[in-house]
Amino acid sequence: MTARGWVVFAVMMVGLVAMFVVYGLTRDPNATSRVKPDIVVREGDTVRVAVETVLKGYDKDSGEADKAFKHRICEVSGFVAGLSVNWLSEPVVKLAESRTSRKTVTLIFQASQADWVNQFSRGDAITAVGICQGYDRRQGIRFKQCEIAVSRTGAQR
Repeated sequence: MTARGWVVFAVMMVGLVAMFVVYGLTRDPNATSRVKPDIVVREGDTVRVAVETVLKGYDKDSGEADKAFKHRICEVSGFVAGLSVNWLSEPVVKLAESRTSRKTVTLIFQASQADWVNQFSRGDAITAVGICQGYDRRQGIRFKQCEIAVSRTGAQR
């Protein structure tokens, strides 16, 4: 390699190191644009809502619905429209407003809730508590870290 090639290489390496230093100094890991809170409500403050209300809220104005539900603990009631398991082996329940409705929200349960979730079948009424993740074009309205609040027999867990 010629002397000029070494100089170009050295300048490129100094530039690369400078980029990492500037990034490290300017990056704020706690910036709100980078870190989304799991829950933005006070302890003990749970939104109790029917699936119908969530669906209508997101159909009418998704921005306002996000303000009301997103990143909040919600107790959601509805009818089971479908059961499955995601790629992380977490039970997934599609919840509808009625037994014949096609519009659903997705409840992603914790793996520890699998035995409870497997007891349900299509058409059963359930109430679950989870954190609303809002609306996503590909996945619809989702709730994560869900737990069964009331079983189909009405008995609380």
